[in-house]
Amino acid sequence: MTRTTCRTFLQNMVAKGKQPLRTLWRGLTTTAAGVAGAWLADRLGIPAAMILGPMVAVALYRLGGGKTEPWQEPLGGLGRLLIGTVIGSTFGVDVIGPLKTAAAPMVVVVSVILGVSFALGWRLHRATHLKISTAMLASVPGGLPTMVALASDTDCDTTVVAAVHVARVTTVVLLIPALLPLLVTKVGIPTIESAAAVPAGCWATVGTLAIGLSSGLVAMRLKVPSGSLMIPILAVGAVNLLGAEFGPLDIEYRKLAMLLIGVSVGAQVSRNSLRQMKAVAVPAILNIATIIFVGLLLGWALSVTTELDLPTALLSCAPGGASTLAALACDLGGDIRIVAALHFIRQIALLLFMPPILNYFNRRGVARHSHGAPDSSRNR
Repeated sequence: MTRTTCRTFLQNMVAKGKQPLRTLWRGLTTTAAGVAGAWLADRLGIPAAMILGPMVAVALYRLGGGKTEPWQEPLGGLGRLLIGTVIGSTFGVDVIGPLKTAAAPMVVVVSVILGVSFALGWRLHRATHLKISTAMLASVPGGLPTMVALASDTDCDTTVVAAVHVARVTTVVLLIPALLPLLVTKVGIPTIESAAAVPAGCWATVGTLAIGLSSGLVAMRLKVPSGSLMIPILAVGAVNLLGAEFGPLDIEYRKLAMLLIGVSVGAQVSRNSLRQMKAVAVPAILNIATIIFVGLLLGWALSVTTELDLPTALLSCAPGGASTLAALACDLGGDIRIVAALHFIRQIALLLFMPPILNYFNRRGVARHSHGAPDSSRNR
């Protein structure tokens, strides 16, 4: 073996040894930025500090050149598993009545949101270079991972879809905490807090976490859409509804989940996502503003027509991520069980209707000016 070959071999070995350390360092610095943001936001008395603080801090860290890969998805996944388990641990027979009352109005709400989203998608398609299926997925308020996966499966531009969804979720997370105190005279304390004052004992906590985390991990392994959030809710909630007393969990688990979700959302903001938004900025901003306004209007209507309080109804109809809005409900006076359940209904409707609709438009090959304009939005 020549001297040059030995040097190259040693350099490769050193590089391979540094890679795990570099990845670990990225995870530590990303988490540290989130913790610092949460602490500062809490000290400043900002509403929903445990999710807004980490989100803004990590976004600034990322835009400043910090690296978060590959930690945004593992941290977000853990946050969704935890918040799903926390929500499931609060379920009891008292939640069934409000859900029954809100079920029929929520079907109307979901139908209106879908109809408005499709109209906005068509407008985005007509105003930009995007093909119709890309514009539709960018305009429909579904979960970011689900919409990006659908975009990838249907040969759409995943970067544009992700950029618009990140912008929408970020806007909702920043807007709702500032808006709610203006709409209600006093933001009430969440329904679950009275129960959470006496958290579950040690073994009940272990059992709750075991059921929630294991069921969520299985769902993630099987690639169940929104499984990391919804399956722990269903698993732990079902056990509680059957008579077991698993939960509620200590408030610190909820805070940790909110912090992790905030870090994950902030890590999705990047210079590339800002560049992608710049290309379709004006129509995309109009779409985001319209769907948020429609969601808030529907939330007000839901609070008037059902027994749901205004914070719960607004958070249930706001076009943000299910895990993010459920986490926000903890600090803004909403019932996290109702918020999560009603967003679950919307997610199911989207998963049922979006694939055939996208296939229909893709088969027709709808182009911008109806004469087969070349598709410039596809990821190569």
